Amino acid sequence: MDLLLTLFISCFCFYNYILKNSNLILLYTIFYILYQLVLMIFNKKVYL
Repeated sequence: MDLLLTLFISCFCFYNYILKNSNLILLYTIFYILYQLVLMIFNKKVYL
C-alpha cells in the first residue's frame, strides 16, 4: 500500500498546486485519470 500512499500524497500536492493556479478543468481531468488508474490497479481493467 506504499504505492497508494505515495499516489495520494502526490495528488494532494498536485491538487494544491492546481488550486493556486485555479485551473479546474485540468484538475478534474487529472482526477478522472487518477480514478481510472486506481480502478485499473484494483480491477485490472479501465472503464472509459
